[in-house]
Amino acid sequence: SVSQSCKSLFDKTWPDLKNKSFVVENCINTEEIQRKSAINTITYPIKPVQFVTVARICKEKGFERAINILSRLKKMGYDFRWHVIGGNGKSIEEQIKSAGLCSEIILYGEKENPYRFIKNANAFLLLSYQEAAPIVIQEAICLKVPVISTNTLSAKELVGTNGIILNNDEESIFNGLKKILDQPEI
Repeated sequence: SVSQSCKSLFDKTWPDLKNKSFVVENCINTEEIQRKSAINTITYPIKPVQFVTVARICKEKGFERAINILSRLKKMGYDFRWHVIGGNGKSIEEQIKSAGLCSEIILYGEKENPYRFIKNANAFLLLSYQEAAPIVIQEAICLKVPVISTNTLSAKELVGTNGIILNNDEESIFNGLKKILDQPEI
């Protein structure tokens, strides 16, 4: 398994295999990530808060509910930018337009070097419905970017003190992001 949380779930599901299962955590090349992050690094304005996500755009990653939440926040007067790096952006373009978030949500598509986008963001945002042990959390932490994640299987293990874990429902995410936009220093 890629995390202790994944192993525990596996062991609970197949207790007779407990002694045969073990954890091998995902490995990242921190030097390579840091080197790539310094190539044509994206510099964001100090204000508003700059979120970044690197993920394939699909239902499991929670993009549709994130757009709904960000639309509510914009209607309340909050200012932010969400930079999204990942393929299949066409699938959410209409929702972004309908929500009036074309200036707030920037879709970049797939990028060979996503680290240059992550490096200077205020926070890395991962609002998935489910995850095992996403390497992208380790990559953001490697670049010293705080992580805001939903509470998925290994989120607490991976994020630790390097960010905030939000309950995995729309209201909790809304309240968590609102609090972060009210107090960006947290």
